[in-house]
Amino acid sequence: MIELFPLQRSEFQHQFGISAMPAHVPIFRTIDCHGDKVLLKRELLSGAHRDHYLVQSPSDRPGFQTDTDHRSFDDPPNRRLNRFVTWAIERSEHLSEDSRSPHGDIEPFDAYPPLEWLYRQTQEDIVFLSPEPPFVVTGGCVCFPSGWSLPNKVGQPLLEVHDGVPGFAEQLWKKTSGLMSRLKIDRSVWRSNWGIRPSPDLDQSLRRTASVQSQRDQINEGNAMRHCYFRVEFQTLTKLDEIGIVFTIRTTQCPLASLTTEQLTCLLNNLRSCPEATLRYKGIAPMLDAICTGIERQLNASPR
Repeated sequence: MIELFPLQRSEFQHQFGISAMPAHVPIFRTIDCHGDKVLLKRELLSGAHRDHYLVQSPSDRPGFQTDTDHRSFDDPPNRRLNRFVTWAIERSEHLSEDSRSPHGDIEPFDAYPPLEWLYRQTQEDIVFLSPEPPFVVTGGCVCFPSGWSLPNKVGQPLLEVHDGVPGFAEQLWKKTSGLMSRLKIDRSVWRSNWGIRPSPDLDQSLRRTASVQSQRDQINEGNAMRHCYFRVEFQTLTKLDEIGIVFTIRTTQCPLASLTTEQLTCLLNNLRSCPEATLRYKGIAPMLDAICTGIERQLNASPR
């Protein structure tokens, strides 16, 4: 399933699409195979390629010192937690004191340093940025990227991070920079992003480029609707005192064949009107004809 369908127009356009997020709405959710995603994150963070997904924030930054005095959730409310982890628990659907137990396997808090413990209990990817321009990427944990890897982005200002995104510098950077500069402490905003990938694998980092390319080469008119996945990222931005800007990404996806008739019609119109440079950037261009034909066939076969 997908959490939301972000396409609202019948033709493609570069969308800024930022909305305020009510304070009572959790940022860290348990939707869409949450348990399976958490288990996969734990596997990646425990494996030989751990450094491909996890970049520790500088230890001398306020709020990110390693807390060796690990404590359990049964300790008093004044337990020593990293400031960010405390905030994340409060904005969580399943980690806060009053909602922890119903949502599956949560590891003991004292088993890992606080930040890593949080990464291992949540399906969301997390990126930290400096709080002021040029908004430099400083660290985080990203296990489910769509064609990029966090270690390659650390140390880059936000504009450089988006250097290869068609139209970003010309159409979106001014709005993005203005938004980042105006963020209020602990006032979250959200947006969504979409793509089509030739694989159901959540980890599509640069380490897996060859595998994804091989799967893309096998897409044709007969299998595109089953083998191509509509992938949506629910993204949030929050500025936190003494920590910086926190960027979260929750990825949901489904086979193209699972989309509704209305969604497929909208998607087809967007694909047909999408600039070629954007289709190449999203990795859709080599599959475009097969995908469009597959969508047309499914639409023609649907009851009127």
